[in-house]
Amino acid sequence: MTLQEQFLTLIIMLSGGFLLGTLFDGYRVLIDKIKLPRLLIFFLDIIFGISSAIIIFLALLWSNHGQIRLVILFAFFLGLWIYFISFSKIIVELWLLAYNFLYHGIIEIIKVIDLVIIKPIIVVYHFILLIVASLIKMALSLGMFISYPFLILYKWIYKNIRKIAIKGKKLIKKEEFLSLLKKLFRL
Repeated sequence: MTLQEQFLTLIIMLSGGFLLGTLFDGYRVLIDKIKLPRLLIFFLDIIFGISSAIIIFLALLWSNHGQIRLVILFAFFLGLWIYFISFSKIIVELWLLAYNFLYHGIIEIIKVIDLVIIKPIIVVYHFILLIVASLIKMALSLGMFISYPFLILYKWIYKNIRKIAIKGKKLIKKEEFLSLLKKLFRL
């Protein structure tokens, strides 16, 4: 490895430690704000650790073809340590600010979507329901209006047939009915 590659690897590992500290603070802020179950946080921690290792290894692979030396690890941890003692509090505040900005921005976007898209759809839906209900009520009223004379005629016929049947039942006894049938059909 040439001196230039060594210097480049040293700079990349210092900045990699700094970047990993920044990402870790962002991850920590996000986990604190979201309030996930402990088991899920455990698996997310493992995923974060593996992805961090992959990022550092890819940076090593790019800078010096993946050669790991004690000085390289020292440079990485030095970058991480410098980050945590000097910039961590500022970066955490920036992550909190970014989280709050995104959270409130998403809430505002949801409110706008609700106001511009969802509420008009609901109003149109209720309007259509009102029109359909009105049309059904009009059709039922029209049906009642049209069928009313037939209903009166039905009631009149039913009432008169019932009267005739009651009178006929009183007037005609069984024997008389049979004789009436014989006369009618001349048996």
